[in-house]
Amino acid sequence: MPDHANPVARAAAASVNSIIPAEFLGPDPDLFDALSALVLGPEDSTGELRALAPDEVFARNALALSSLAAHHRSLRDRLRSVRPGWETSAAGSATASRGWLQTASLGGLPVAAAPDRDPPRARGSAWVAGRGFTGSRDTTDRELGYDVDGGGGAAGLDVALGEQVLLRLAGGGSGANADFDHASGRLDADAFFASLYAQVRPFERLSLDATGSWAWNQYNSRRDVVLGDFRASPSDDSDGRTFGFDGYAFYELRAGRAVFGPAFGFSYLDARADGFAESGGSIADLELDPHSARSTTTRLGGELRLDLGLAERVRIAPELFAYWVHEYQDDPPSLSAGFRRYPSALPIRLDGDRPDGDFLELAAGVGASVGNRVHAWLRYETALSVRDWDVHHFTGGVDYRF
Repeated sequence: MPDHANPVARAAAASVNSIIPAEFLGPDPDLFDALSALVLGPEDSTGELRALAPDEVFARNALALSSLAAHHRSLRDRLRSVRPGWETSAAGSATASRGWLQTASLGGLPVAAAPDRDPPRARGSAWVAGRGFTGSRDTTDRELGYDVDGGGGAAGLDVALGEQVLLRLAGGGSGANADFDHASGRLDADAFFASLYAQVRPFERLSLDATGSWAWNQYNSRRDVVLGDFRASPSDDSDGRTFGFDGYAFYELRAGRAVFGPAFGFSYLDARADGFAESGGSIADLELDPHSARSTTTRLGGELRLDLGLAERVRIAPELFAYWVHEYQDDPPSLSAGFRRYPSALPIRLDGDRPDGDFLELAAGVGASVGNRVHAWLRYETALSVRDWDVHHFTGGVDYRF
């Protein structure tokens, strides 16, 4: 048995040697101290416990939830772009709304028809959208921080059912790469989405949006373990699933060229990751149980856009959005892992950070319509006062009405 000054390690020596062969420990006191702490439990552990613990597991679920939330954000942007509104004739008088997708729309204000003829009435549209993001998470007492960036895309088909219901199908994918602090590892997370969503207009100025989505997630991670002279790089490939619902209500008000009003949203997301076993890390390889995370949020705020005409067939609309977001899930994520070679050893059990309860979302963008068929949008979004997080989202898309 190695000679140690650490009293915790010395007290645990008999227990460690009864579970893990002495030749496994070798002469490295740092590794011995870390494994002794694992046997005793997290309350007696030191920083060495984190070197063996798979912190990127917390990041898996965080990125899975963020990816589906970003996909829903793209669909919400799409839904905004096709809201019906009051047409303004060439003389400037208001006429009754003619329903969805009848002509190029910009923030709910379609392009005016020429005085001598009505525009062709569209019954559907096809669209594509892209997004990118970059951000970072700070290291805390419970979770290791990382820098993250990624992007994705989506495409869909809209079909109008009468004047008050619009149904849509959409699919897409995204990828995210996280590099952990202290050069301690990397996580690649890919997601593939399928969504069904709809917009209903029960009253003249009220729009109700609903989206349901399912996602398949694929993870590839590598941990760099360094304990004294011991070095290893365990890695794994695993899968997961995420499903969620997003609802949004907007009541439209007008003053001149300004379109504004209050908005309320609700979102529920559920991420579940399969258990997995690491490989390539020798004695540091771990097995992890399935794990999950949830997010239930409401957002309360409003929208503002200005409809501006640049030419007879070209219009643009600057936009601003602001929401106060409340997270109802308060339980911290947790994980349980054990050594692959020594399953009789006590498991590693770790708790992550509690979700941030309240924060502010801000967004700004611009939409543009060209003629009666083509509409495009570009937006930037960020969150303020989020504990330990800094993230920036960019979304854009174009649709063609037919």
